[in-house]
Amino acid sequence: MGDAAAHADDVDDGAGVQQGLGAVGAGGDILFEDEAGFSMTLPTSRTWAKRGHTPVIRVRGRSQRRFSIAALACYKQDERSRPAFRPKRHIDHKRRRRRSFTRIDYRGLPTAAHRQLGAPFVLVRDNLNVHRDARLRAFIDTHDWITAYQPPPYAPDLNPIEGVWSLVRRAGGQNNATFTDPDHLTHVLRRTLRELQYRGETIDGCLAATGLTLTTPRRQAQHRRLLDFARQQVPGRRCWALEGIGIYGAGLAAFLDQAGEQVVEVYRLKPAANRGGRKTDMLDAVRAAKETLAAEHLIQPRLRGEREALRVLLAIRHGAVLASTAAINRLKALIVSAPDELPRRAAEAQAPAQIAYCAQFRDRPTQDLEHRMTVRAMRSTAQRIQVLQAEAKELENEILALVRQQAPELLGLLGVGPTTAAQILVRWSHQGRFHSEAAFAGVSPIPASSEPTNRHRLNRSGDRQLNRAMHTITMVRMRLDP
Repeated sequence: MGDAAAHADDVDDGAGVQQGLGAVGAGGDILFEDEAGFSMTLPTSRTWAKRGHTPVIRVRGRSQRRFSIAALACYKQDERSRPAFRPKRHIDHKRRRRRSFTRIDYRGLPTAAHRQLGAPFVLVRDNLNVHRDARLRAFIDTHDWITAYQPPPYAPDLNPIEGVWSLVRRAGGQNNATFTDPDHLTHVLRRTLRELQYRGETIDGCLAATGLTLTTPRRQAQHRRLLDFARQQVPGRRCWALEGIGIYGAGLAAFLDQAGEQVVEVYRLKPAANRGGRKTDMLDAVRAAKETLAAEHLIQPRLRGEREALRVLLAIRHGAVLASTAAINRLKALIVSAPDELPRRAAEAQAPAQIAYCAQFRDRPTQDLEHRMTVRAMRSTAQRIQVLQAEAKELENEILALVRQQAPELLGLLGVGPTTAAQILVRWSHQGRFHSEAAFAGVSPIPASSEPTNRHRLNRSGDRQLNRAMHTITMVRMRLDP
C-alpha cells in the first residue's frame, strides 16, 4: 500500500479531519499520509564514553545519499490499525534531480492504496508542493473513491505519521547511530518499519497524541470486555484511576463515564524509587493504583462536549497566532536586508500598513533576479500573514460565541476577553472539580526572602496556560483600574 495525493483546495482548520474520522465509524477508511527522508549524514546528538575518556565517533564524512519513505497510517472499521510504507532509494544523488517522491510516484500511489483496501477512503496529507500540482488535482477529480482533506500548514501535529517518524528514529537508533554504508541504513529502516506494522496499538497512540478521537465498534467492544471483566472481579462500587485521560485514555474515560462508572485522573506518576529503571504496563498500573489510594484529593477528569470544542479552537488559534508572529518576523528581516531599489515605504510604515503594502508588491521583468525574488518572497510572506490573521480572527469569533453560551458573565468582568475566558472555562471544566480556589491555579508567589531583602519568586507549578490567562487579566486591570 502506498500513499496518495489529493485535491489541494480542500484545506480546512482541523474540523474536516475530525469529520473524516467519522467515516471510520460509518464503515469507511481514513489514511494519513506523510513523507520523510533519511540519509547517511550523522545527526546532531550526544553520545557517551567511559568516565575520563572523550566520546569519539568515527565517520566516513558527509554523505548526500538519501532514502525516502512515504508512509500511510490506515484506520479501518473492525480491523487493526496498521501503517504501510513505500521506500525509495535515490542512487543518482549527484545529479540534479528531485531527491524525493515525484508527481509520477504520487499518481500511482492512490491506485495501489485503493486496490489493497477495495473500498473508497478518506486521505489526509500535508501541504507538500507536489500535492498541489494541477495534474494531480485533475487526477483526483476523475476518481470518486478518494476524498481528500488537508490540515492547515501551521498544524503538522494533526498528522499521526509525525509520531510514527519519531518512533522510527528512536526505535531504529537513528538519533545516535553511524551507518557504514547505504545498505546498512536500508536494513535498519526496513527492520524498524516491519516491527511497527504489527503494533496496531502504537499507531492508535500516535493518533491519540494529535488530539483527534477515533471510536470504532472494535474499540468499543474492547472497552466493553474490560468493563465486564472488572464487574466480575470487583462487584459493587468501583473507581477507575486512568493516566493520560486527555490523550491516550480519552476514549476509555468517555466510555466508562457513559456506563456510570466513577473515573479519576492520575496526574503524573512519580518516578520509581529503584535505580534499575524497571517499567512495564503492569507495574505502571500498580503504581497508579497505589498513588491514587494514597492521594489526599482525587482529580476528576475534565468534561468533553462544549469544553472540548473550546479547547480545540484555542489550540488551533494558538497555532495560527504563532505562525503569524513567525511570518511577521521573517517579513521584517526581509525588509531590512532588501536591496535599496525597493520602496522605502515598506520599511517606514507600521505593522498593519507594512503588511498590506508588501502584499501588493509586483515583480517586474525588467528588474534583476535578486530584486524579483526578494519582491516575491516579501509578497508571499505578507499574504501568508494576512491569511493567518484572518483565520485567527475567525476562530476568535467562534470562541466568543461559545463563551457567550456557556458563561456570559465572564465577559462582563474587567480585563476578561474571549480567549482568557475560554482558557478559564477549559481548565475549570465543571463545578466540583477543584476542592478549593488554591487548587484552581498555581499563581501564588513563593517567598524567597533572606535577611536583607524581601522578594518572591514565580510559582512554576500548576497550569501554565491558566496562569498566563490570569496574568493577562491582572495586567489589564492594573492598567485600566489601578
